[in-house]
Amino acid sequence: MNLNAYSPHKVFLLLFYLSLSLSCSKDSDLFSEYVLADSLDEIENRNNGNNSNETSNEDETPVEDETPAPESKLPTSGENIYYVTANGNSGNNGKTEANSWDIRYAFSTARAGDIIYIKAGNYGSINLSISNSGTSSDPIRFVGYRANPGDIVSDNGSTFKYGTDSFNVDDYPTLMGSRTGGNVSGTAFNITGNFVELHNIQIKDKERGISSYGSNNKLINVVIHDMGNHSGYSGTGVIMNGSYSELRNSFILNGVQLFTNTRGDNQVIDHNWLGCDQDVNSEYSTDYYLLLTGSGGNGADNNTVSNNTIYREPGQFHQGHGLIIKGSGQYNSLINNKLQNCPIELSFEEVAYNTVRGGSVSGTGATGDGGNVKYAFVLIANGAHHNNVDGITFTGDSGIRFSDWNDGWTPSPDTDAVSAGHDNTITNCVFDGTLSAIEFAWHWYGPGSAVNNVFENCTFKNIKSEIFRTERPNSGTVLRNCSFVNNTGIYNQDAQNTSRVTPSGKKSLNVTYENCTWTNNSFAQPY
Repeated sequence: MNLNAYSPHKVFLLLFYLSLSLSCSKDSDLFSEYVLADSLDEIENRNNGNNSNETSNEDETPVEDETPAPESKLPTSGENIYYVTANGNSGNNGKTEANSWDIRYAFSTARAGDIIYIKAGNYGSINLSISNSGTSSDPIRFVGYRANPGDIVSDNGSTFKYGTDSFNVDDYPTLMGSRTGGNVSGTAFNITGNFVELHNIQIKDKERGISSYGSNNKLINVVIHDMGNHSGYSGTGVIMNGSYSELRNSFILNGVQLFTNTRGDNQVIDHNWLGCDQDVNSEYSTDYYLLLTGSGGNGADNNTVSNNTIYREPGQFHQGHGLIIKGSGQYNSLINNKLQNCPIELSFEEVAYNTVRGGSVSGTGATGDGGNVKYAFVLIANGAHHNNVDGITFTGDSGIRFSDWNDGWTPSPDTDAVSAGHDNTITNCVFDGTLSAIEFAWHWYGPGSAVNNVFENCTFKNIKSEIFRTERPNSGTVLRNCSFVNNTGIYNQDAQNTSRVTPSGKKSLNVTYENCTWTNNSFAQPY
């Protein structure tokens, strides 16, 4: 492949990454993910444009979000219906289960309009690719089933339930790698075509579960367990870079990165469960749970992330980035997501005009300053601005944290501003029983100030340690029409970590109140 023919800038970025690869920085690993995926996406999409089986103009046409047809409503026989079993053969006609294809042949021959039913079973450690494309009216569908087509139907969540179900190759068509000394390899599904759908597929013990680089692709009820090596920084559940693509009703457990979108726009990520409960190695604990990111004009924009549960088992070595927009991402909607023991994060100067609405952020309420305490909150950092956080309920750990640091992730241009966030609004939120409510936090040493952020119609109740934690410069904070009820903590903690953010010494709390109420608190009304 000739990168120069497509983008000299990508060559520069790749060379820059090679220089970073000598570093142990985890953010250089994330940067490589962005650059390599972005370059591959561009090359593969151009190659796909030469595929005589594709209609390139239609593949590039945006398609409005539509909930996929339930598997039980799809036809089970017809000219374009085929079957795959673990014992199938490419010499069969594929028209019935008794004359089924093998799975590799099915992926190599699928065309627009085909519905390929794949029976549950162990399909081994193979890696599958599809470069052919469907169309908006005739997608390519691969649909898993147990005994009869249509007998697995997901609705408002995966059919695999955490804490109830266990891994079983008889429940789904399963691609299962092998571990040697804790190490794995391969990508189970590599999708470079457009309008391709995977339904009811299970993956275990691979380096990566699914790479989806085409547009308008749908991943429905995919069940992914244990991606990556047990040592080192590796393992991705899904990378989905194509615009107008969807991840719905899916389950992803364990791996360093569970879901990553490094440039896709107008995606729908809905009713999924993502989590980490590993106990084999500290390096294997999840870093990024659900990440939207981009850079250099290729941001992750206008995506909808809704009704997802993100779970971090307490005590994991890595503190974990729960639901994060980083680098460049604008006009995204994060709606009714539930985060347990990990944060929502808005970070970098090109992270702006996003809406975070509804749902909850809950932590254990463990006290102290260690890495595994007080790590459920909403983080606004490194220049993020003009975002709205609305209607979230916070319990256990912290509420809103403003922070700044030199992130170390340096694509071109570098949008890691020296700022702890500005002109963001926090509305209609409930802070109930958290340790802290609002933190101008020292984490992680950067000197940036939090400026002109507004809290409106929020309720602060039963706060245990402090309403404010003031460890960095701040100004222009407004609390309007807020209520403070039954709080037992102090008003402002400004005596700790005074030397971590320059200038050294106590930092002033600069807050203006408008029409706020104060009832039964352990501290005097501050004005």
